[in-house]
Amino acid sequence: MLRAQRTWGMGVPDYTIYPGKELLLYNYTLSPLAALGYVNHFWSTACGGRAVNFEREGGTAIYRLYLDGESSASIVFTPRSAVGLGPFDPAAGDAKSGSLMEPWGNELFQKLSDMDAFNLNVKIPFYKSIRLTAELPQGTPAYDIYTIIRGVETDASGNPPLQLPGYGALPLGTRMLQVRQDNVTLRSLAFSPIVNITEGNGLIAAHSVSVSGNGGMTFLEGCFHLITPVTGAFDNTTGVAAGFPGVPLSTGTEDYYSSSFYFHAGLFAQADVGVTHMCGTSNVPWMKPCPTGAGNQGEWSAYRVHDRDPLLFQGGVQLLMRNGDVEGPTWYGTGKCFNLDMSGGPGESTFWSTAWVYLFP
Repeated sequence: MLRAQRTWGMGVPDYTIYPGKELLLYNYTLSPLAALGYVNHFWSTACGGRAVNFEREGGTAIYRLYLDGESSASIVFTPRSAVGLGPFDPAAGDAKSGSLMEPWGNELFQKLSDMDAFNLNVKIPFYKSIRLTAELPQGTPAYDIYTIIRGVETDASGNPPLQLPGYGALPLGTRMLQVRQDNVTLRSLAFSPIVNITEGNGLIAAHSVSVSGNGGMTFLEGCFHLITPVTGAFDNTTGVAAGFPGVPLSTGTEDYYSSSFYFHAGLFAQADVGVTHMCGTSNVPWMKPCPTGAGNQGEWSAYRVHDRDPLLFQGGVQLLMRNGDVEGPTWYGTGKCFNLDMSGGPGESTFWSTAWVYLFP
């Protein structure tokens, strides 16, 4: 029977934040009987103070969550990146926009207004205290934000309350490890390390990825790979760990996100998968040119939730998305996903990603 269990939280209304100036929004310390706390809800919107250009600025506030007294925040995100839009515009009113227009979401994250209202429901455990701060990126004029953070604390006697639907109770002492890439340019056919952890056991619960590349979107030919354990024997050219191809999670990008043929039917948001932004010069019927791109420009954002089918690992893990792919001989005949040939491909692409990983004690 739980002896100590309570909800904690704070709503912070109409708070002005500034570029390059980190401001404290909330502090919380667990009560004496509690052995575990976790964040289970975060919400943010840009509002007030002045007219906010949501296409350029909505969802760009930088939030930092300091866990258990750490001096460097282990959880850092913008609301756009947290829910799967990456750096691309959240505003739905622009007819040139390639972003998903209607409110959308799943159990872990949502965007439930046409311009803003970002929700993050990933469970983030802590064992002493949390501290939440916010600031704006350099070059962004000051504006006001509204923020909510909420969670639960418990002594964790009986059944531990921190659980994932497809895994069950997480061990006491489990920590959230956030793995991020920001504005990383990869050469043609290089591998984007959505997760690259060299030791430890745990599971990958969710991630979002954004790519800017050629307008024909041929970077979407890339396969996904899960390699675990990770040894020190990395391929010198690609950075891929020994054991490639590991577990091939897809035969391209579209099928990893449960669709096909360059997302031919358009954008969507489902409980475990969604494509929230896509624009370019491809011959997909609904495709619109990117409003911010010049010439042959393509943009794409998506999320994948693995809380019900977690990607488990032991001894470290690489979760890799390739920037395009190339065919070659395999034991299935001639096909892609099974070679490290670096000839050809879609050209350079720029990647952003945020992954949410539980690391076991």
